[in-house]
Amino acid sequence: MKTSLTLLVLLALPGVSASSSAANPMRNLEIAQKAPAFALKDEHGKPRSLEDYRGSPVVLCYFRPGQPFSVKTLAALARLSKRYSAQGVTFLGLWHKDAESDAALPEVPFPLLDDGQRKFYGTYGLFILPTTAVLDKEHRLKAYFSSYHDGMEEEAAARLD
Repeated sequence: MKTSLTLLVLLALPGVSASSSAANPMRNLEIAQKAPAFALKDEHGKPRSLEDYRGSPVVLCYFRPGQPFSVKTLAALARLSKRYSAQGVTFLGLWHKDAESDAALPEVPFPLLDDGQRKFYGTYGLFILPTTAVLDKEHRLKAYFSSYHDGMEEEAAARLD
């Protein structure tokens, strides 16, 4: 009885949900759903789109320059990129200029796409930064990670193997 009572109390707390979808940092994309198309310019002004990577798995990370969890996430993805790029996996970072930050863009071994108009941010329904999405070859959502946590790199690698 005590366990059941505790569970009921947890479900009644604000911000606690029994739904697994509540943890999804993308309001507009669910597991197995095809990712919406996008076209943005990278940090060098080169146009890039999701369509450019048709037939390849893609790892997308929307980050905030200088934010500690974003820095850790991008470092983990840089290591994964070195490991998986030769296998045809594409890694892309996405960001938008934050008026509150003058942090420089990180140096990573993959393109960083400027979402200055926040089109990607809005289309995907993002609300947690960083957010990382693993897309399969058909660009369906295979996994997502909100923020950063120890073990995230290994979990992402398992989704890519």
